Amino acid sequence: MTISEDEHGFTVEKSEKEIPLSSIHGEGVKIKVYEITNKQVGGADAKSHIVGRFVSKDGFESSENIPMFVKQAKVNEEYFGGEKEGMSAAERYFERWKFLRDLGVPVVPNVVVLDGGRVAMTNLGINGSEFFGKAWRHGPKANRNSGRRELSKAEQAVLSISDKKVMSEMARIRDILVKEKIRLPYDDPFDFLVHPDGSFEILVHDPEALEWGEYDNSKKDKEDPLLLEPIHLRLLKEELEDLSL
Repeated sequence: MTISEDEHGFTVEKSEKEIPLSSIHGEGVKIKVYEITNKQVGGADAKSHIVGRFVSKDGFESSENIPMFVKQAKVNEEYFGGEKEGMSAAERYFERWKFLRDLGVPVVPNVVVLDGGRVAMTNLGINGSEFFGKAWRHGPKANRNSGRRELSKAEQAVLSISDKKVMSEMARIRDILVKEKIRLPYDDPFDFLVHPDGSFEILVHDPEALEWGEYDNSKKDKEDPLLLEPIHLRLLKEELEDLSL
């Protein structure tokens, strides 16, 4: 098991070689941890990246290593889907994730509750795929002063992504949210996942700050973060072109 030197403020301890799941996923189910990497990759919340395998109550272990990240579960005071008073933050986070998934809003494919305060989810930023949302825009890779460098395959792929396709997907997501009267957080509504082959996904990565309400169409640029994505994509492309060798 590997772990970085910086162990403060993370969600999985080196000693946690097995992490039981909440009983809502079945009695006795757990994650066997094979690797922990504690490093901040964006955002203020504590999180840990792990590689593990699910183990059934009978001791049957899944055959593949699964990259996941474990984060502190937080939710605001609003209630969505199956959330109920008295539920833990992690249980409410799980119910909120299911609520969005069932509406057709793109979210990470799997979320599991570890305990009252932690959830684990599939780590999609692997095999050369990269996120280009808020964390990238404010992270070290986006520093223009770092000098030119060779772009990764995912970064190269961004330059060829059709603005029209991004706008079409954003319009689809927005239509769902407007119909259901749901607002995403203004500062970090979604994440932009790009794969090395040029395909992309727009995901609501953290549903913790959902709100009930309607967007004010008279102030689109200030009230509706979804309509800003084409602007963000253009800025991202300009940034990458400036970084490229």
